[in-house]
Amino acid sequence: MSTTITSGITDGATVLTSRLKSVRVTTTNSYVQVRVEAPGETYYEERMAAYNGEVVIDDFGDLVRQILLERGKMYDTIYLAIDDIEITFTAIACDYDLPTGFDPEECFLTAADSSLVHPNATISLSHCYNANDYVLQVVGFDETGKLCATSPLTIDNNSDTLTLAVEDVIKYAKGETDEESGVILECVTHFAISMGSAHKVYYIFESPFFLRFEFRNMFYALETIDIPCKWTRKTDVTRDLSISKGVATQYDYNIEKTYDVETGPLSVDQMRELEQLAASRQVSILTGCNKYSVVITDHTIEYSNDDDTLQTAKFTFRFADKMPRLFEIEAPKSLKAPADEVFSQEFSNEYL
Repeated sequence: MSTTITSGITDGATVLTSRLKSVRVTTTNSYVQVRVEAPGETYYEERMAAYNGEVVIDDFGDLVRQILLERGKMYDTIYLAIDDIEITFTAIACDYDLPTGFDPEECFLTAADSSLVHPNATISLSHCYNANDYVLQVVGFDETGKLCATSPLTIDNNSDTLTLAVEDVIKYAKGETDEESGVILECVTHFAISMGSAHKVYYIFESPFFLRFEFRNMFYALETIDIPCKWTRKTDVTRDLSISKGVATQYDYNIEKTYDVETGPLSVDQMRELEQLAASRQVSILTGCNKYSVVITDHTIEYSNDDDTLQTAKFTFRFADKMPRLFEIEAPKSLKAPADEVFSQEFSNEYL
């Protein structure tokens, strides 16, 4: 009696869940015992009957992806046991069928190669385990107006996610920290973060109005996005009426607020980020020190390769909580919210 895995996954591999299709097994047994585990827990255990000496586990990637989502991880070690055969591999959550040349161990797990960020933003940049440290380099103009770059700054790699305040990057470039930057920049335009062959650029910009969202991208990694936009608030009130003795009474009363967002012209990378924001399973809006879960209920994200067309996007979101929320710009002054209850600093009174 023998059982052999003929296709699907190999021991010791690192693989995207989108590349995990079916696992095929040949056996001389009438059935096989299948078990799928992640560290500390069994997620699937089943006896599967063989047909013509073969067992097929369909949609194996979907099963592994769900395990990662339940564990709240971008990647994890997965154990697959079929009878007396045991395979251990590293699975990386991925909702997209990526090009064959993509190597998750040499790239950041990010939605785009570049992002726009405000000076008060905090970035999160995730990756698979890597022994290399991060390298930060900042670009801008010195006091003479010359375009310059700082010396590369090494940042210790202590986890699978780099969290960095843009304000700290600017202070480093302006010589306001203990780290030696090599030059003093009067105006910071952008900065790059590298780790081995992985690389991402952040462009710093100011906008009179923007919304900041946190979302899980296609790798289930947390990212933030600053969206310059205009928005329209809609309020929908629903209720039912009952009439007794000629008197109407309301019941099942519900207030729903939705926000229609329309962006300005977008770069290709911004379109990529917005596409993954709209498709994300977990989205929050960041309001100063707080964040609130939201649901994107509708979107129009269309990309054209026509050079004469400016790319824009529209989407609608609402708060996940049933109770409607009032922000500072929506409430009367007598109900003014604390400073950290606004979408961003552009909503504080000095800007209104």
